[in-house]
Amino acid sequence: MKDQKNEMDLSKRKKVVGRPTRFDKAMTGKERVALYRLKIKTEIENQAPESWSEDACIEVLTKKKYAIELKNKAWTRIGFINGWLFKEG
Repeated sequence: MKDQKNEMDLSKRKKVVGRPTRFDKAMTGKERVALYRLKIKTEIENQAPESWSEDACIEVLTKKKYAIELKNKAWTRIGFINGWLFKEG
């Protein structure tokens, strides 16, 4: 009798609708943005400019705190990602 009740309880559960979470728990928008910014910051600090993503390059180009040399490397990397051709000289 008890087993039948448990089986019925399982069948009465609502089906979870929607997309599953990317992480082990749901996140607020503020938490997602903070995680995204941390990912970009660590990518800039720990990887060579030749392997940066487009998001990391845009971050370097838009922030005043990065040196002009890094901005030039970021611009070159964006050009490589998008297939732009630059004239030498």
